[in-house]
Amino acid sequence: MRVAVDTPGKHNEPASIDEFYLSLAGTEALYRHEPLAVTAARIRQDILTRTGMSVSFGGGSNRLIAKMAVEVAKPKPGTGRQGVFIVPDGGEAEFVAPLDLALIPGIGPRFAEILRRKGLVKAQDVLPLDRQTLELWFGQRTGVWLFDKVRGISRTPVVGRGDAKSVSRETTLSRDLRDPAELEAILFLLTTRVAGQLRDEGLVGRTVTLKLRHDDFHTVTRRQTLELGTDLDAEIYHAARGLFQQAFDGVRARNRGVRLIGVAVTNLGVAAEADLFESEERRRRRELTAAVDKVREKYGFSAVTPGAILRARRRRD
Repeated sequence: MRVAVDTPGKHNEPASIDEFYLSLAGTEALYRHEPLAVTAARIRQDILTRTGMSVSFGGGSNRLIAKMAVEVAKPKPGTGRQGVFIVPDGGEAEFVAPLDLALIPGIGPRFAEILRRKGLVKAQDVLPLDRQTLELWFGQRTGVWLFDKVRGISRTPVVGRGDAKSVSRETTLSRDLRDPAELEAILFLLTTRVAGQLRDEGLVGRTVTLKLRHDDFHTVTRRQTLELGTDLDAEIYHAARGLFQQAFDGVRARNRGVRLIGVAVTNLGVAAEADLFESEERRRRRELTAAVDKVREKYGFSAVTPGAILRARRRRD
């Protein structure tokens, strides 16, 4: 098992089945302000004594450094490594510089090959290049990302996942509805709330569930599992709308109205950094979502109202 110790923040966050981030911020007095390496070694020994499980600790001032440090910490014959490696504050760039670029989280084989063709194999090969050059070679988003990462800069916080198993919204309607367009508008609003909560909590989900209750309290649930986890409104709504259209056929067949509608996202995981080579369409969705989130954060949720909601309101009026 690997533990990446990230000093800012106040959470622990699973990263995979055998790795998680642990923030020790706020525990300085508990550990008598001793060096982080001493604390990590003591915790490691305690785990080994109690469970027989060998754990490696990597530590640093942010998630990126902690994750890379834990790879260095792994005990290997002839290296003298004892399962703990801590990068001191201010030493981030010096630590990253001699490492292969392929070791930086987010640089996969495809990107590593693109970098190699440019003569960039280690982080120190990138350091002499300014941000403008990297943006010209790799695009603005990727260029800025790479400029920061080779210097050990990461602004992604550790987010505690807690016991969350689902994120959901549902509403009991003030009147029974039979208009699918109006119901889809409500579903869109519920989906937007769900997706927003996922982003706030640093989560993504793969399974979308629709709940539909007829006016005689007959309740139907349908679900779909996506190929990739998501926190994007459009992707969750696309799945939820498809499920709704299937379920509404039953409403029509029974000649009923709809009393309640809801959507839930389950099969949750911790959100990772965006794939640098995701599709152009998904990148645009992500950028649009980020822009809308900023407006809503400043002016409130209702500051941005989807056209589907406005059309549904006009239909009612």
